[in-house]
Amino acid sequence: MDPNHNPEKDCLLRHSRFHLAFENSQDAGYATEKLWGALKMGAVPVVWGDAAARVRPLLPAPEAAIFADDFSSDVELASYIARVRACVSK
Repeated sequence: MDPNHNPEKDCLLRHSRFHLAFENSQDAGYATEKLWGALKMGAVPVVWGDAAARVRPLLPAPEAAIFADDFSSDVELASYIARVRACVSK
């Protein structure tokens, strides 16, 4: 049995457009299943953590994840997510 498999979480992610994939640590290169689980279920992960440089080249597309550290403020990040949501809704 896979300890990282959570059917309830998978179901929730499958019905979500975005997932806050905030890591528990800012250690260099630290990344967990949070990002990959969201991608697997079709949600766009919003990533907070130091993994951006290591993870970006592995993404299926450049826009497959949103990295919180790319924005100067939480307000700017939230505004971007709202714009992405509006584009996806059309």
